[in-house]
Amino acid sequence: MAARLCVGVDLGTTYSVVAVWRKGKVDVIANDSGSRTTPSVVAFMDGEAFVGDAAKDLPQECRVYDAKRLLGCSAGDAAVRDDAKDWPFEVLQDGGVLKMKVARGGKTLTPQEVSSMVMKFLKEAAEMFMDEPVPCAVITVPPYFTEPQRKATREAGAAAGFQVLGMPDEAEAAVTAYGLAGKTVLVLHIGGRSQYAWVRPHGGEAATRHAAWGGSLFDQRLLEHFENDIRQKHGVQQLDPQSLEELLALCETTKRKLSALQEVAVRVYLQQPNLEYKATINRARFENLCADLFGKVQDLMEGALAAAKVTAVDEVVLVGGSTRMPRVRSMVREAYSEPRVSVNPDEAVAHGAALHAARLSGEVPANTGVVLVDAEVHQRTETVQRDGAGPSGAGPRNPPPPPKSRTKGADGPAIGIDLGTTYSVVAVWRKGKVDVMANESGSRTTPSVVAFMDGEAFVGDAAKDLPASTRVFDAKRLIGRSWEDMDVQQDLKHWPFQVVEEGGVPKIVVDAAGRKESFTPEEVSAMVLRSLKETAENFLGCPVTRAVVTVPAYFNEKQRQATKSAGMIAGLNVLSIINEPTAAALAYGLTKSPAQQKTVFIFDLGGGTFDVSVLTIRGNDFTVLASDGDTHLGGQDFDVRMMEHFLNDIKTRLGISDLDQQSVQDLRALCELSKRKLSSLHEASAKLYLPRHNTNYTASMTRARFEDLCGDLFRRTMDITNRVLAEARVSHADIDEVVLVGGSTRIPKVRAMLSELFGGKELRHSVNPDEAVAYGAAVHAAILSGDKTVEKLVKLKDVTPLSLGVEVVGGVFSALIRKNSPIPVKNTKRFSTVQDNQIQCGSFVYQGERTFVKDNHCLKEFTVDVPPRPAGLATIDVTFEIDLDGCLIVTAVEPTTMKQAQVKISSVESRLSDQDIHEMLEKAKRYQRQDDEELRRLEELLRNRQEL
Repeated sequence: MAARLCVGVDLGTTYSVVAVWRKGKVDVIANDSGSRTTPSVVAFMDGEAFVGDAAKDLPQECRVYDAKRLLGCSAGDAAVRDDAKDWPFEVLQDGGVLKMKVARGGKTLTPQEVSSMVMKFLKEAAEMFMDEPVPCAVITVPPYFTEPQRKATREAGAAAGFQVLGMPDEAEAAVTAYGLAGKTVLVLHIGGRSQYAWVRPHGGEAATRHAAWGGSLFDQRLLEHFENDIRQKHGVQQLDPQSLEELLALCETTKRKLSALQEVAVRVYLQQPNLEYKATINRARFENLCADLFGKVQDLMEGALAAAKVTAVDEVVLVGGSTRMPRVRSMVREAYSEPRVSVNPDEAVAHGAALHAARLSGEVPANTGVVLVDAEVHQRTETVQRDGAGPSGAGPRNPPPPPKSRTKGADGPAIGIDLGTTYSVVAVWRKGKVDVMANESGSRTTPSVVAFMDGEAFVGDAAKDLPASTRVFDAKRLIGRSWEDMDVQQDLKHWPFQVVEEGGVPKIVVDAAGRKESFTPEEVSAMVLRSLKETAENFLGCPVTRAVVTVPAYFNEKQRQATKSAGMIAGLNVLSIINEPTAAALAYGLTKSPAQQKTVFIFDLGGGTFDVSVLTIRGNDFTVLASDGDTHLGGQDFDVRMMEHFLNDIKTRLGISDLDQQSVQDLRALCELSKRKLSSLHEASAKLYLPRHNTNYTASMTRARFEDLCGDLFRRTMDITNRVLAEARVSHADIDEVVLVGGSTRIPKVRAMLSELFGGKELRHSVNPDEAVAYGAAVHAAILSGDKTVEKLVKLKDVTPLSLGVEVVGGVFSALIRKNSPIPVKNTKRFSTVQDNQIQCGSFVYQGERTFVKDNHCLKEFTVDVPPRPAGLATIDVTFEIDLDGCLIVTAVEPTTMKQAQVKISSVESRLSDQDIHEMLEKAKRYQRQDDEELRRLEELLRNRQEL
């Protein structure tokens, strides 16, 4: 009997996670917003229900949450009465049934109904990911849950459409995720609204101690601190509800930042009395404010140990986002042992639940032991954290400590890197599967941002949190370009950092330790790559020196070589530069592996670039038919359109046209956030405080208005789509699958236009759009490293970007290898002499799409000796061959004497700049009639000569 597809669900109080066992590994499934954690929030507005991130973005009076705290409870419970004081919704008893009443609209729901809506949302995400129905689930519950609470959870799962196969304890699931059977284990779980310590002695019964508060109480301590500071500085005794909610959200963010930074700056606009509040708080001050809370966490752990009658543990597992606080980790380390943290603490429970689900559904034998992480991984991760360092820097600042052995044999596997414009991702193929690796902040996407402050360099989330005046980004939009490039000149208007010209190339100027210092785009990109390299080393527990790095399909050779140079600066041997849509196709193909041939269209719309490719996939054979794209079209361009709209509105309504740098960057970030919200909401509000003018700007953006502002950008993606289909010689109907890659493919207008273009065909995103490229890069890295397990799974055939050929009489271009020919490729043509008694015959090698060689790109010349004979009688056979490495070998042979000449042209020499390729294709269309007329005249002239 076939196994039933079953997922593991961690139904959390504040966030929920769903995971599945697939092809020998656990996949934690991202929702449609790209996040692997879904807020356990439901909201109602204008007759519509919203779940997750979309619900959290709506006004507080529209929301209900904390349903897990109410499952199996009654309104008279002391804990319920205490919690109800802080909720914006009402809790009431209706006919003996506990219900939650939404403040706006008065809709009432049971906790089971709210929880079922969250789980139904997770179920739909899983079905979209798996591309098939998901009928079953294993749902975890806290170890202290009573039987009524467990029953209510099961009812919620059934209402969501799940057949609930099991309900293991969260702690047991986390232990399963680490494969710690047979050991004495302490699990410390600090969630948003609850926490517990759980101890299971080897061969004994588990014991639990829990408290009905969690990370939110640390947020509350920060809130009280800032409220007191506001009273002292500004005399404001009572904050308005909106300001209070925003300040509380800022406190949660500040707590997270203090896990990576020693000090955080805080800014928030207070509507009443219309002022901007600024403050700073350092980690030491925060730990002092929460000293008693940390003490209670220690008491919980000691209480659980005492209840389990043990004095020592073999392993400590940390679960829940608040266990990232450095003070928590240092307490655990000092009292017990190095904590396990290599599985994202937010996802460890779902990991174990997915494995439990696979066993119950028959996917894996019940007695199979599966260790999901390596035993030594956590040691390296914690060593880095112990230094108190933030995310990776640009130089020797807080370098990661070396592993115990750095012998040549200890070098780790080759990694795959998606070096993105806005976000970057690193992945690795090992043990027959791909692991996308999380950074120190627990995120699998790292902002491609570098910041310089107080002589230090910060990368990623830590850099993004620093003031706009310290940050640099968009290095990918500069790399390999000249100063005169029109796109560079256009982007200068929107960057808060200074870009200057040095030797014809752009350089980024930063304030480093009080002095101006310039960096090339390669150097900035290298800082991001180094951060990803360190993430991989932390995860793998060994040095990493080899990588495959992806680039847009339309990147020119100069940009590709500059990207390779950035890798070298970062300490990486770049094994290959692979096109992003090709990498995404590898990721898609490995998850599907169709037995019958399928023609697949890859649509990759990222933060700064756009790529499309057409491929055929059959089993392990991947053949690229055609690629196209635009290296200057992505999500940032949509953000800029919205920003320009708001800037014009500010000028019109407020008469302000000179925003300071920080306000411009705050507006840009606000536009990015609004764009994301508009993927699930029909309208998003925007609010910006302008300190220089001491005023507050508020506005709203509807989805329809946003789509109108960006209409021409959307149409450009469709134009390129149609162009690549024509190049691949396939129709829209020939496409079997349309695969979405890149975060900007979540924009509803993009999906609607694509669906319409392909006749309503369902759009695929079975691989997380944010991670698909890195996934494929990791596969390619394993292939190049000689990993036999993956070599059997993938055979990749790429294509030539432009036609290659020689010059014949009249300056006509004669192509031997056509554009989009599969690599490797070989072709031979015979040519004859055009003059009597020639003793040499030769030509130049050209690349391009025009009729005449003068309009194409000249690569190299070759000549071969021929016997003197009348014109047309002496011949040479010319062979063009491109190998798997993209190297062109041109061989010319005189067939009677077998004399030959050979030239070898590397991929560096043969490739054109992006601008050259684009101009050639456009000119080929624009001047086709002119070329045809000139060719007709040439043919007529040759005929006249023959007649004479």
